[in-house]
Amino acid sequence: MIVAALIFISFFVGVPYFADKYWPAILELKDHYGVTYNQMYLGVNITMHNTIHLCANLVYWVFYHNEFSFIERYKSNEDPWPWHSDAESWRKLVKKSVLVLLFNGNVIALVVYLPLTMAGLIEEHSIEQTMIPSPI
Repeated sequence: MIVAALIFISFFVGVPYFADKYWPAILELKDHYGVTYNQMYLGVNITMHNTIHLCANLVYWVFYHNEFSFIERYKSNEDPWPWHSDAESWRKLVKKSVLVLLFNGNVIALVVYLPLTMAGLIEEHSIEQTMIPSPI
């Protein structure tokens, strides 16, 4: 429950806060480097996707790596954690999971978005600061 609350707060409070704080700088960089709407859309969304996954999983890592008693008492079995019982297989699984996550969140996003854009099925919307709702 605590972990879910932290993830909820980071997404619904943290993302709007940082977007409000850094969006003007991002728009300046967009204009300075001549980045298109589609490049910016993909860049921001893929970056946000990866950052949220990283932060959420870091929260889980802290809780499970430190083996806090209030987490341990809610385990569904008495078996040791997989990183203790078979560390090598665990590392392989983690590497595979990260690669699958990156592929699904980055490559598939491009494979789906780019044809839709080329077909004219993606409608641009305003990205100006005044059009973005405030975090509060």
